Amino acid sequence: MLELRNVSAALGGVTIVHEIDLAVADGEIVALLGPSGSGKSTLLRVIAGLVPLTGGVVTWAGKDLAGVPPHLRDFGFMFQDYALFPHRSVGGNVGFGLEMQGVPDDQLASKVRTALDWVGLSGMEDRAVTSLSGGEQQRVALARALAPEPRLLLLDEPVGSLDRELRTRLIDELADMLRERDLTTIVVTHDQGEAFGLAGRVAIMRTGRIAACATPDNLWREPPDEWTARFLGMTNIIDDPERGKLLIRPEAISIDPHGEAATVDSVSFDEGRYRLAITTASGRRLTFTTATRVTAGSKIRVSIDPSGIVDLSR
Repeated sequence: MLELRNVSAALGGVTIVHEIDLAVADGEIVALLGPSGSGKSTLLRVIAGLVPLTGGVVTWAGKDLAGVPPHLRDFGFMFQDYALFPHRSVGGNVGFGLEMQGVPDDQLASKVRTALDWVGLSGMEDRAVTSLSGGEQQRVALARALAPEPRLLLLDEPVGSLDRELRTRLIDELADMLRERDLTTIVVTHDQGEAFGLAGRVAIMRTGRIAACATPDNLWREPPDEWTARFLGMTNIIDDPERGKLLIRPEAISIDPHGEAATVDSVSFDEGRYRLAITTASGRRLTFTTATRVTAGSKIRVSIDPSGIVDLSR
């Protein structure tokens, strides 16, 4: 188990990570999700030993990692830009960490083949990395991190530079592979879909602190505060005179001939559904999606499922 207790770190004299507490169980996949500048990549580098602590402690299986250099932590790290060596072949890149471990040549070749098989690049040992597509380079970088069979895998924006279709496919493949190998993993991302698709638990970071940490389902159903709700893309936040600040989750709203009257302010189309912005007769401005085709300016009626209302004032 990895455990962070009261961890702080600074870059250039400026504190970037503030008093973080986080535990990651063996075999668990945890995502660090947050906007740019929230400290998530710095925290990943703190765990790897690439950025020194200014406070707190990082432990693995109860052992303090202070003073343990990065190459002796037995952690695999995949950098955001992949950091592949252009002068090395695919096999040379994947075998780099194994070479640093002093793995004999006969074992090294076998381990490289195994790692490439894990990521679907069997037989590509002799290819030049500069000849590969973005998705293939991503897989090579992942194979390099996996080849030494680390006890902890650290991924910094692993699919962030890829196009949407390829990113979605690789997220699914990566999640399956990590779970099949029961590999303890921390992944940094700014993309909610990526975090929710990969991780069993998501820690949302804000200005160097963890604002919320829960399963994707619980974060979506019960965001702890208005900032978290808005960061997750939930805009249906209203001030109720009796109950205070309320969130109406978009899936709780539906077109209903017996519901409240509303005017459709705008319509956009996304992945087979229509995204509506409406103003209800009571003056509430809400957004939701529906399979029903409507046009801007039309009159509809909507109902709200009470189970989809979250009290943000609690």
